[in-house]
Amino acid sequence: MYKVMIVEDDVKIRTMIGVFLKKWNFESMIVETFDQVDKLVLLEKPNILLMDINLPSFDGFYWCERIRKQQYTVLDRLKSHGHFLSISLFLNHFL
Repeated sequence: MYKVMIVEDDVKIRTMIGVFLKKWNFESMIVETFDQVDKLVLLEKPNILLMDINLPSFDGFYWCERIRKQQYTVLDRLKSHGHFLSISLFLNHFL
């Protein structure tokens, strides 16, 4: 089972994504604090990282840059446009 880390500050959106992932048999891990995202990625080692760009403290671009420097994972941009079509197309590559 693939582990997906969700970095999203909107509770409703991250909950919906978690429910959606569960239906596709992905294990989801929801980040609720946004001050040490890079350390959580290293600790939890998710297979997939879904990150919002507009986060409190530091934005998603900042965290992507930090994570890339650790050379842990390949990051790609994902824009859902308010629906889950883009997410489902993206995750379909892992099934």
